[in-house]
Amino acid sequence: VGRFSLDLIKVDGKYTGQFNQNQTCKMYIDFVDASTLRFNGKIDLIKDVFRDDIGYVLHIEGSHITSAFYDIFVSEIYLSSTISTILSSMLSIYSPSVTLSNLSANTSAFNFTWDSKAFWDCIYELCQAANVDCYLSDANVLTVFDRESVENNDEAIVWNDTLIKLDGLGKQILTTKNSITVIGDDGAGLPIISTAQDLISQSLYGVKKQVNIDSKLSTNSAADSSANAQILSQANPKDEGTADTLILPSLSPGDKIWVTNPPEQI
Repeated sequence: VGRFSLDLIKVDGKYTGQFNQNQTCKMYIDFVDASTLRFNGKIDLIKDVFRDDIGYVLHIEGSHITSAFYDIFVSEIYLSSTISTILSSMLSIYSPSVTLSNLSANTSAFNFTWDSKAFWDCIYELCQAANVDCYLSDANVLTVFDRESVENNDEAIVWNDTLIKLDGLGKQILTTKNSITVIGDDGAGLPIISTAQDLISQSLYGVKKQVNIDSKLSTNSAADSSANAQILSQANPKDEGTADTLILPSLSPGDKIWVTNPPEQI
C-alpha cells in the first residue's frame, strides 16, 4: 500500500489547524498543467518537527486509499468461481463504490473460504493463486491484469536522464519459501493443518520452510487454498531491484519498464 510524506515550512503558524487526520490528500503531476491525478490518499499523522536545514515544519504522513481495504473484513465462501466473479461479488458486498476493471484472460475456477479476513489480504491471496496483479487506482478502480502482461512504452529508467540512483538488479533466496504449512482452528480447539510444497524449488534452493498460524482458517479447504496460494508466490526467487528516478507520470503499478544503466552493464 502506497504512502506519502511532506514537510510544510511553518511561517507564523500559517498551517496551524489547516489539516486533520483522515483528510483527503491528492497529488497532481504531469508535464503540462498538473491536471493528472497521481496519488489519492488520507492523512494519518500530523506533527511539528524541527529540521536543521529549514527550521520548523509541519510534517504530514498518510497512506493511499487502498489502506481502507484493511479496515474491511470478508466472510465468504466461493466454490468453482472465476476471479472476475469473486472480485465482482466482494466489491458489490463490501465496497460498492469501487469499480472493477478486469483485463485478465484467466478463466480458471478457484475455491476460497474466508472468515473475517482483511479485504486486501483476500485480494492478494486471490491474485497469487491466479497469477495476476491488481491495484486500486487513484480514481477508485480496481484494475486486474495478467502478471507481466503490461509494458509501458511511454516511460523508461535511463542513465544520465531519468535515473537518479539504481540499487542493483538481481535475485535473492532469503524470502524464498518452498514448504509452507498453515495452521488454522476448527472453532472447537482442534488445529487444521495444510502443507504445500514445491519439489522443483526444493531441489534448486534447498528446503526452505515457513509456518503460518491463522485462526481464521476454519475448514480444510480454506487452509488448502491459503497454503497453495502462498507457495505459488514464494517458491521461486524473482528479479528485483529499486531505483530512484525523476518523475514518470504515466507509470502504473505492475507495469514492465525498460531500464538502462551502462556503468552496471544493465
